Amino acid sequence: MKKYTLSIIILAICLGLNAQTKETPNKTPKFGFINPRGKLVIPLIYEEVSYFNEGFAVVLNNKKELLIVNKEGKETPIKNKNYDQSFPYKSFVFSEGLCAIMFNKKFGFINTKGVEVIPCEYDVPKEPKDADLRTVKYAPKFVNGMAVIYQNGLYGVINKTGKIIVPIEYQFITHFKNNLAVFKKDLTAKGMYGVMDISGKVIVNPTKFLENIWIEDKNIIRYHYVDGKWSNFYDFYDNKGIEIKKGKHYPYLSEFENGFALYGEEDAPNFWGIVDAMGNKKPLTEKYAFNKNEPSQFRNGYLYAQKVIDKKMVVLNDNGERVNNNCEYDYIYELSKDGIAYGIKGTKNASFYNDKQCSLIYETDKNGVGSINYIMSSLNRIYPFKGDYAAIRKDDGDPNKRNFDFFLIDKKGKITYEVKGGMDCSLKPDETEIGIYIYNKRDFLDLNAPAYVLYLNGGGTVIYKGGYSSRNFNDGLAAVSNYQ
Repeated sequence: MKKYTLSIIILAICLGLNAQTKETPNKTPKFGFINPRGKLVIPLIYEEVSYFNEGFAVVLNNKKELLIVNKEGKETPIKNKNYDQSFPYKSFVFSEGLCAIMFNKKFGFINTKGVEVIPCEYDVPKEPKDADLRTVKYAPKFVNGMAVIYQNGLYGVINKTGKIIVPIEYQFITHFKNNLAVFKKDLTAKGMYGVMDISGKVIVNPTKFLENIWIEDKNIIRYHYVDGKWSNFYDFYDNKGIEIKKGKHYPYLSEFENGFALYGEEDAPNFWGIVDAMGNKKPLTEKYAFNKNEPSQFRNGYLYAQKVIDKKMVVLNDNGERVNNNCEYDYIYELSKDGIAYGIKGTKNASFYNDKQCSLIYETDKNGVGSINYIMSSLNRIYPFKGDYAAIRKDDGDPNKRNFDFFLIDKKGKITYEVKGGMDCSLKPDETEIGIYIYNKRDFLDLNAPAYVLYLNGGGTVIYKGGYSSRNFNDGLAAVSNYQ
């Protein structure tokens, strides 16, 4: 089996691989953009850059001027030269043709021509102490023609003309989803969540009986009730606030994925089924055990179930049917859309299997046979397959040293890339799942040592070497730097 070490990779780079990135280290990095083939499509000339989105990014040139740049590198000046220039690149991203911009620490919006269309008069949201995970953070952005804005400690909603659609008087408003948003006026009151539509009309009034409320698939709203014993009950409502399944509650209901959730019956605690977002139930035909403390039961469209009779784990689809009747696991973490299972069978360690034939394609060699702790360890990480490849981070079994090895493998278990790393390294798939893997190397004990980012395809070929401040892909391009 052919293996590539870090020294070979670095030697290849020094001999000419990605010669275009060979730069004398600068005190300040310069940014440009590459495409998924590793081609530098926008040169390394900018002091700072945002992510690309909708074909545009905001950049800062060497004259300390903010510009808009498109994917061909064409620059459009931003009309107001006085906008704040020290911007967090994650915040200044175009959404529905508008981009938040800042002046005197206040947010407004510009269009793709660099013209201010909504004045800079809104604040940076401050996360409340008991914040919901859905709290709008950072710069405002438009979703379905509406932007949740923050001013003087309260939230409201504006449209793309800057008109206030929802008065700035709420202590919590989510982004709009399917033209609906969850709100809360009093964060000190338990529950008290309501729902408004895109016009600001309240379609579900807050009540003291509400523990929480979510907007689910197909415009359906889900209520979380508390009955005094901390047992959750749920109802289903349409996007007009009309109850679909009146008086029908569930002692357990998981989070929805793609319109389906797992439910548990009150009168039969060991009896489970699948329910769609309209409240239609389909009981499971076999007895399974599930962890009620796990909010999300579906992953990638699959339901992972443990058989009561023999404790073996199987994979079900959203109809409650076995995906593969022959494959059973002692533990399964995830099944990819391509049918590659990541889990444990028998005495094997955490491994990859071809689920269609139940055949082992790759097995880790860490001590601790059949250890679920390994598969869920914070030190170890096996990323599920993204297309044809998967990334693996594995420690050496000594938690005090925390040294990691990194691998890429294909669907047959062949190692296409291998490197001896350390705690200062990482190898993971690009967040946008375009088949690019990103290897970060930095020595935190020697800050003068070279730090860099390698962009690899799944076959282990380095397509680009950039400085450590290089970033992930977004909208088909990745911001890279030359500073090491």
